[in-house]
Amino acid sequence: MRTWRRLSILCLLIPLPVAAETSAGVKLSFDGVDLDPSVRELQLVPGVHHRLSFTVLEPGDLEFQGRVTRRLPFGRTVTETRPFRRRASFDLGPLTAPGRYEYEAGADYIRGYHNEHQVTDRNWEKTWVFRQQLSREVTTERLGMGEGGLPVKALRFVDGGPERVVFDPKLASANLISLRMQPDVLLHQDRLSLLAEIRPGAGPERVEGEMRISDASGKSLWTRELTLTRQAGIRKVPVPVEGWPDGNYRVQFLPRVGGRLWPDGPALDYRRRTEPPDSLLLTPLATWRLRIDPGRPEIRVRNFQLAHGRWGDSPLDAESWEWKPLPDDGVALVGRGDYTAPPATYRPPVEGTYAVFLGTKGSGLHVQVGREGLIRDAPPTQLGEETFVTAADLTGEVIRFYSAGDPRRWLDWKKAGDQRGMATLLRLVPVTPQSVRKLKNRMSSPPTPLLAVNDWACYFDVVWARLLPDQFRSIACGQSELGFGAIGWSVGRSWVEYHSRLPRTTRFPCASYEEAKQNRDFSPHDYGRRIHMINEYDALTQVNGTREDCRAQVWPWLAMQRHYGADRYGGIFASEFYRRHPEWWRIAKDGSDSRGLSYYFPQVRKERVDILLEVAERGADGLLVGCDRQVPMLLYNPEMVAAYRKATGVDPRKIDVFAGRPYRDWVRWRADFFTQVLRDLKAGLAALDRAVPVAVRIPAAGLFHNLAQGLDVERWCREKLVDQVQLDPLQDLRGQAGQDIRPYLDLGRLYEIPIVAGMGASAYIGAGGTHSWTHVNTQDGSLLVPRGGAGLTNLVPGLKRALGLIKGGADGIDAYETELLAQVDPIRFLVAMYGHRTQLEEFLRESNLESVAPIDADNAASGHDNHSRWVVGWTLEGFGAKSL
Repeated sequence: MRTWRRLSILCLLIPLPVAAETSAGVKLSFDGVDLDPSVRELQLVPGVHHRLSFTVLEPGDLEFQGRVTRRLPFGRTVTETRPFRRRASFDLGPLTAPGRYEYEAGADYIRGYHNEHQVTDRNWEKTWVFRQQLSREVTTERLGMGEGGLPVKALRFVDGGPERVVFDPKLASANLISLRMQPDVLLHQDRLSLLAEIRPGAGPERVEGEMRISDASGKSLWTRELTLTRQAGIRKVPVPVEGWPDGNYRVQFLPRVGGRLWPDGPALDYRRRTEPPDSLLLTPLATWRLRIDPGRPEIRVRNFQLAHGRWGDSPLDAESWEWKPLPDDGVALVGRGDYTAPPATYRPPVEGTYAVFLGTKGSGLHVQVGREGLIRDAPPTQLGEETFVTAADLTGEVIRFYSAGDPRRWLDWKKAGDQRGMATLLRLVPVTPQSVRKLKNRMSSPPTPLLAVNDWACYFDVVWARLLPDQFRSIACGQSELGFGAIGWSVGRSWVEYHSRLPRTTRFPCASYEEAKQNRDFSPHDYGRRIHMINEYDALTQVNGTREDCRAQVWPWLAMQRHYGADRYGGIFASEFYRRHPEWWRIAKDGSDSRGLSYYFPQVRKERVDILLEVAERGADGLLVGCDRQVPMLLYNPEMVAAYRKATGVDPRKIDVFAGRPYRDWVRWRADFFTQVLRDLKAGLAALDRAVPVAVRIPAAGLFHNLAQGLDVERWCREKLVDQVQLDPLQDLRGQAGQDIRPYLDLGRLYEIPIVAGMGASAYIGAGGTHSWTHVNTQDGSLLVPRGGAGLTNLVPGLKRALGLIKGGADGIDAYETELLAQVDPIRFLVAMYGHRTQLEEFLRESNLESVAPIDADNAASGHDNHSRWVVGWTLEGFGAKSL
């Protein structure tokens, strides 16, 4: 089956043409338009009143029975039946129910409307089954990972189409009506406000309806008439829920079309729960709790100047710190110095174990709880006024604040303004030491193992970064306490990020940074801080030294095909080895430069193997071979093509996947050159005095797609060249890569090799974690709404994806860029649930988060690698620059 045909088997609640069928003298019509019996597709615009008619072409004395069954995406079924002799009409309603998203073993599905239209008499029956599918209309600018902006499209129904389809954001449609809760409800369940709007695109400019809240029995408790218009934008509807009993409530917007209300609008669950008096929920974004010790008082500090006068362990350095009055009669502690300035030290007069919460503003600062505690990066607090830091015995201990300094020091591209970091709130809650030990043990030992993949230098990209070696311990331990027992630590791409003794390596940056910034195509990004950390300290030595303290393994991770091109970004991303050897470059099928190296050449293979062996000799617990981005490993280098033509008589540049076996033979032959890398690596590791396991991280594209990318996974397993396979949810095959991990699990079971499923950072990291919400002014006042990126917007798809991976049988879950989870951000505790099935299920069942940030076409693909491409990507077809 051709690839484009496979794409058409996808599904969502979306768009296109006309269709149906005439049989046994009965004609089917939609909205007064007779349908062509040769066409099996139907396109209907959401939000208007749709009607279906059956017409008997040759009426006689027979009585027919017409039946229309509408099954909404979330399962509700409405059936209407009536007898007729010549013509019968049925209302279909506005068709505005959102799709149902399902996450199953790495694959994303969407389920839309299922409409059955049936005509019968005593001896005859005809049924049409129109199921909602994805549109054929391609949207090119959004990826479905929280960026926002997908348009509303007409809904496409196919007679006999599948019950659900694989979600593809380029073909997806936004819901006509958006409904969600204001995020304040996460912090205070009595502060319920509903936000509703009409999304841009197809459909009417105005929708009238009723907002309704019902209890678990279906009894209506509150209603309000509401008119939505595109011009008005978001409507905010406060709901007086104070005093309502604990329970589950259903929130619905019921659109009114054809003179009646329809159940086809969006719906949310509002959950009210009373926390036990001795229970301390660490964050509304997770289920982790501590037990409060009622025998000791809570301490709350809003006036840091007064507190320092009472608790200050040493005089405050006036050049490094100052006080700033706050509107609530508080006084903030403001950092004026840089990250080398002496800390502000507080010694609270308490005994016993306390949970420490901190509120910050500005550009962030760093906090240390206890003399031996981690010096933690504390970004500006976004969700509420405080964030949980840690729990510790504070008897005789100190809490230190470290200035992040003036953020303009390292900025080269824009002025930061007055963004000095400040502490605005410190809350100490007495908790039992037993509950702390229980929490730490449970969190650090997930039933499904968690593995980190660290692009560690990104930790230092924030303007308030602390550029000192103590941060390597904070990064490693900050992840291990969340349950990440092994850390894949980046040691390089085209360049290296540790202090190598190998003569052919280039440490980052690969060219003069100051000169590169003058290049026209240079990225508007400040790399100065990572350059400092890579060159001032040997990061690999630093992180290896944390293993005993952090109780985490370190697996050096080397990207095998990330060279970016010799002429891009001023050359800082292209090593000298790459630049000097264009004869070894990866060449596309059309003869163009594909910005990579070809593993056909032994010199290319040796350069990578030498790096991996060097880091292994320095004490690695394992090696992570990174084939997850910038695949393929080989393409059509002329020398390799000539060798294949000589051996087989076949010119691989003139065949594609439709050639069948000749293409398969070619990609298998080609992939063996990368397999040789693993053979050489295993041979080199055998000379060491200890076993060093090898894991390879690959796109979860499907085994045949992997083979076309130069990755012969089945051969690796058969030859025992790998000890673990890690799957990256990278979609760079124009939607053709299904992401289903089950074929890999079958292969792993056959060869007794663990298969670890991956989570992309798009599910939990964006513009500073929870910073992806912003205030906008509307006719209903100032609202806190999503502004794109990750943050709260993308969290629920990530949770459901992780749960689907566990249920699918993954031997572990790896997560990308989790070095940023070492920051003091509540999202870190949500990600810690990824390895706990019961925690995930409980949270999704009890939390209001999904109602604050519902899954829709804009965020449904969250959790894929953020390099994913559904429009511009590789293909097995054709003869162009992106043809595998």
